[in-house]
Amino acid sequence: MVEVRLNGIDIGMRNPVRWKERGWNFGLAEPMCRKVGVETGSPVRVEMRRVEDPRPAELVELMEKSAKARADWEARSAPQRREFSLFVAGAKQAETRARRAGQLLGGG
Repeated sequence: MVEVRLNGIDIGMRNPVRWKERGWNFGLAEPMCRKVGVETGSPVRVEMRRVEDPRPAELVELMEKSAKARADWEARSAPQRREFSLFVAGAKQAETRARRAGQLLGGG
């Protein structure tokens, strides 16, 4: 998982996927393209930074407070954990991230 900036604009965490021998890619939805001001085929400057712990703080805090949430997390596969992290991190507001974490891990 990496934090990504396009043309100097933070677009959050992404999970790059190997794309044949050409390198890596990640999805970019139309609303994000509008935010960054690009269209299909537009050249972009991409900055990526690997994160030490890709879990959003709200997810970590929930697992520290709730043994059930921690057990739910540990029962998940690595791909599920990545998806959970991306879903929670995708929210703009801390309250929304906390609510999503609780919904996913039975802690809220």
